[in-house]
Amino acid sequence: MVRVPKVCVGCGKEGTVKEIIYELPAEDYDRDRYLIGGCIPEDVVAECTHCGWQKIKKKKVFEGGVGVNRPLKSAPIRARG
Repeated sequence: MVRVPKVCVGCGKEGTVKEIIYELPAEDYDRDRYLIGGCIPEDVVAECTHCGWQKIKKKKVFEGGVGVNRPLKSAPIRARG
């Protein structure tokens, strides 16, 4: 489940942002709450029906690849001399 803002970040309208469902939804899905996103899931998880603003899924980047639970660390800055 995605946290969908009540007010659009792009246009400021209230109640126009809907969560996107990928794949085939059930016949009785809530058309006031969801948009259909198609068959191939993307990083877009919600969209404003008024201005088109899109909420993108946050990606976590980890050191060592997928499944490693160590946050990515930046390299130390060395002084030039």
